[in-house]
Amino acid sequence: MLCGWIKVDGTDIDYPFVQTTDNSYYLNHSFTKEENKSGWIFLDYRNNINNLDKNSVKKVLTEKFEMEDINDSFLDAAGGSIKKALLITFTFLVLVPTSKAATCGYEEKAKLNNEVANVKANYEIKERVLDRGEYSPPDGLENEEYVAKTDYIEVHILNITKNMYVVVTNDLNGESVTYGYDDANNGNISFTRTELDSLITYTIKVYASNETGCEGSALKTLYVSLPRYNDYSTYDICKELPDYYLCQRYVTYESVGYDTFFTRIREQLDKKEEDKKDNKEDSKWYEVVGDFISKHKVPFIIGGITLVVVAGGATIVIIKKRRRSIIWKRKI
Repeated sequence: MLCGWIKVDGTDIDYPFVQTTDNSYYLNHSFTKEENKSGWIFLDYRNNINNLDKNSVKKVLTEKFEMEDINDSFLDAAGGSIKKALLITFTFLVLVPTSKAATCGYEEKAKLNNEVANVKANYEIKERVLDRGEYSPPDGLENEEYVAKTDYIEVHILNITKNMYVVVTNDLNGESVTYGYDDANNGNISFTRTELDSLITYTIKVYASNETGCEGSALKTLYVSLPRYNDYSTYDICKELPDYYLCQRYVTYESVGYDTFFTRIREQLDKKEEDKKDNKEDSKWYEVVGDFISKHKVPFIIGGITLVVVAGGATIVIIKKRRRSIIWKRKI
């Protein structure tokens, strides 16, 4: 929204400044809210327009305030005079600290570090029932009673205090959202993702809030990587290989093409058949031993008992090893 006007006498600097709910939006949007790499002059979202301090009005040109990156249209009217005036203005804004910054001492930093150590982040895959208006019934089921469900992922940021706020940025489209303590429920912030067809990683940066003398200081960075839904998991062929990585419902790798999927599944099924043949060969060995013992019952009864125990022990070991390998594969 429009907050006021900034004007420098003797130059053509005469522009409105704005404010929104975070300090990210106007880094790449113009006054008219159109995408623009030069951004616009804005007021820090934490400042009160009715109680301004020396650091209130900002225009972030680049991370290092490099003047050569200012859009030419911003400078054409007065040439170098605007650039010089802006440089002086922003040098003043950046270098002059607030009184709160001066109070950010060792004890307060230690307190903040102690609090932020408890901040965690995780996610849950959840399911909800769709409302009738959210989908069209499948063909042939228009008059049938059934329940339609969908998955979504809920991200949690835990143990936020009034002394901090977080900025969440994703690597898919670069969008950033700022959450303060007022957005939390008992110190916990949650948001959902419903588009599950692609991988996404959230970078969660925790900063000291204006409740402290260390306002704006970076305290901690967390990363949460979400899996994507795997459409192949619903294919009938995956019923034969439910534990195979290409058949898992949620996966952490990029999507593979159908030809690659089918080739790898075919190889895995062939391997499964080979394993079955090997198991049949193993069972033939036991049949031969059994026939031999039945023909020489008395002479080999002691040896037979020993043989059965040894064979049984070997069988247990083999089965356990196989079961362990199956469990191990499931954990991957």
